[in-house]
Amino acid sequence: RSTGSHHGRLWRVRVGHGVYSPPVRLLLAEIGEDWTGTGRFGEAWGSRAVLDFAMLKALFLSGGWDGHKPLECCTLIAGALQKRGVETKIETSLDVLNDAANLTAYHVIVPCWTMGEIKPEQSQNLLKAVAAGKGLAGWHGGMGDAFRMNCEYQFAVGGQFVAHPGDIKDYTVEITDAEHEITRGLPRSIAVKSEQYYMHVDPCNHTLAYSTFDGK
Repeated sequence: RSTGSHHGRLWRVRVGHGVYSPPVRLLLAEIGEDWTGTGRFGEAWGSRAVLDFAMLKALFLSGGWDGHKPLECCTLIAGALQKRGVETKIETSLDVLNDAANLTAYHVIVPCWTMGEIKPEQSQNLLKAVAAGKGLAGWHGGMGDAFRMNCEYQFAVGGQFVAHPGDIKDYTVEITDAEHEITRGLPRSIAVKSEQYYMHVDPCNHTLAYSTFDGK
């Protein structure tokens, strides 16, 4: 999931039960793609991709419920980004959010903090950074089930985890917008074996992919 602004416009994008944005397309780098993108973000993320990626800085917030292995996951994704030239930093304390000015140094903030609590000032600083155009990206419960008691954070994310019926299961993700910068080049149908997240979502989301629950 990512929420932010581009040339003054608010955008929110949801992909399956993970959510991403054009500025953080590299979060998928670990699958070995070479993405050059065209269209609205083509100039910034297309032919000059290597140069622009090397100018990016990503802040990872690692913590919360340890069952989702936050540090291991952040290390994996940060490592993939570093291979593309992105400067990354992993913080294991939310105290980094106490300094609003510090957040301006990053292009994207990646919370991997299932459940847990965030202080009001920390939440305000994070959301102000997003409103000012910083990317907000993440995956699974690390973003979609973080800070359950903070409704403003959930509003910024555009969704909130509520269940994964059937636990680990086989299901299919169907791409609904194959021409978007994020999904272009991906198969139209993707087989997945994982938890199938059921989320309450903002009806204003531009949904790029979906999966159908079988009721089991």
